[in-house]
Amino acid sequence: MLISYKWLTMYFDPVRTDGASPTSNGAGQAFPSPEEVAKLFTFHAFEVEGIEKKGENVTLDVKILPDRAHYCLSHRGVAGELSAITGIPLKKIEPKVFPIAKVRDLKIKIEEPKLCRRYIGRVIEDVVVTDSPDWLSADLAVVGQRPINVVVDNANGAMFDVGQPLHAFDADKVVGGITVRLAKKGEKITTLDYKDITLDAETLVIADDEGPIAIAGVKGGKRAEVTMATKNLILESANFDPVNVRKTSTRLGIKTDASKRYENEITPELASSGIEMLTFFLQYCIKSPFKIGPLVDVYPNPAKQTVIDFDPSLASKLLGVEISEAKVIELLNRLEIGVTKKGKNLSLTIPFVRLDLEMPEDIVEEIGRLYGYENIKPVPMEKMQKSSMVNKNVYYQNKFRDVLTNLGFTEVYTYALQESGEVELENPLATDKAFLRKNLAGLTNSLLQGVLEAPLLGLSEIRIFEIGKVFSKGAGEHTALGIGFQTGMKKNREAIIKAEFDKIASAFKTGIGDAPEAHNLTGNVMEANLDVCIEKLSEPKEYDFAKATEVVYKKPSPFPFIVRDVALFVPSATKEVDVQNIIKQSAGDLVVRGPELFDVFEKGDKKSLAFRLVFQSYEKTLTDSEANGFMEKVYEALEKENFELRK
Repeated sequence: MLISYKWLTMYFDPVRTDGASPTSNGAGQAFPSPEEVAKLFTFHAFEVEGIEKKGENVTLDVKILPDRAHYCLSHRGVAGELSAITGIPLKKIEPKVFPIAKVRDLKIKIEEPKLCRRYIGRVIEDVVVTDSPDWLSADLAVVGQRPINVVVDNANGAMFDVGQPLHAFDADKVVGGITVRLAKKGEKITTLDYKDITLDAETLVIADDEGPIAIAGVKGGKRAEVTMATKNLILESANFDPVNVRKTSTRLGIKTDASKRYENEITPELASSGIEMLTFFLQYCIKSPFKIGPLVDVYPNPAKQTVIDFDPSLASKLLGVEISEAKVIELLNRLEIGVTKKGKNLSLTIPFVRLDLEMPEDIVEEIGRLYGYENIKPVPMEKMQKSSMVNKNVYYQNKFRDVLTNLGFTEVYTYALQESGEVELENPLATDKAFLRKNLAGLTNSLLQGVLEAPLLGLSEIRIFEIGKVFSKGAGEHTALGIGFQTGMKKNREAIIKAEFDKIASAFKTGIGDAPEAHNLTGNVMEANLDVCIEKLSEPKEYDFAKATEVVYKKPSPFPFIVRDVALFVPSATKEVDVQNIIKQSAGDLVVRGPELFDVFEKGDKKSLAFRLVFQSYEKTLTDSEANGFMEKVYEALEKENFELRK
């Protein structure tokens, strides 16, 4: 929200508004400059995302989060925060008193009291609608508003002042009384920005006897628009249900300053302040006299003021710093919270606008931020005398992890959302993520990916496992353990895989005390119900954490790698390491793995050696021709040694 610094200073009596810093108020305290205001807000209330000089004024781009939006989406609310933080008192605003004249009757009916908590209307007659005074247009422009006419601009000005959305209808265009009701399916309205909208039965509208004239809390209608020809007004100040406004605004794709405030919820008590301020602004800006009618206030269920029983020692206990009761009371008074003694406790009367204060812990948070978190010194935590309870599931899941990692397995995480399954999502993120997984079959793809990356990693086997939730329609969800094993050996592959899974089962029995009953998902992936297995195991007494090992991380290249093999015959007496060194010295700097010997066999007085090299660049994608060029240098070096290449 854009906040006008000049506008902000008007709530303090008196302050200089010429931009000089610091200025002084009536109590002799220094009034903070825009930069100082931004710093104070950042440390005590909310972030300030920018400060911008606009002519003789300055704007602050204040990030009002939902926890403070109830009262801070207004200059008055932000000024209250500044007063609470600095201790500089706010200017006392006297209630406005207007001479009430005889005007036409105004009938208001609320059919949906849960969706419209309060509706105040006022008739004003004999108005001369003109352009706004230059100062008002300039003030609104500073906070991002486009001037329209003196009535609409003052409605916007009053909203930015007190935080209550306001609206004005041309009274001569309103047929009969005003009814707040749900729209009839198929009813239509043309909004002020010329959008033709067909309404549904979930949309709350402001209607006269002929149909909708506004979408409640969102946008006014064109039919009762205030123009330069308007002579008589109906002012509106209402309170609408935040959830209904948000749904309506989202459904229609219309976001306004009014809907933003209603969506974050404001107190119905603010409606009377808003309409009185709008009336005062109109009286101030329109020089020709006009008649002001009485307020017609329909308020079915008046808001009840929150009262919190508060132990002042709770602040010291939760914040970790000693704060006296007198200091607590002083800080609460700055927030305009009524404080009365009630035995050892305090009875706190919360302002209606502070919908965020509901329990003692909320009060402690307010005390903490005003006291200053920077004033709370850190202290060491007390050592726990008794050990914490051991979570059996966590304990044994980590035991399974330890066993598998000791066997050379790596833990992976696969997607829980799949293209198919037994449990379907109501609102899927995408068509291929519309179901919860029924098993850990995603390990198969992880194995395949591992095989593709194996040359770069220098692995002849891929060993992975996963512990995660799976979901079925009948049995619900449970924790599963999936184990995947892939070997590069071509001969006896099935026997090797079976032997590996048998070794895993044996390690579980030795290291944990039992092995989960597993079933094949594929030939390379096994899965077991870990919850059933853990339930049979004994209760652990204390955590037994594995010791951390030193790990060295290396940044991987984002570019693909290229694999090349070289095979050759050498005399039987030749050492493999000597051949390996020749290849390494001639292959160049882009060899990231190898040369690794992967095949050896004897043939007469000769020995066959096969080496594998992996080339990769950190700067670009290598081409086949570049890799072939590297290998040509390797071939030349080997041929100089009179080795016979097997091409």
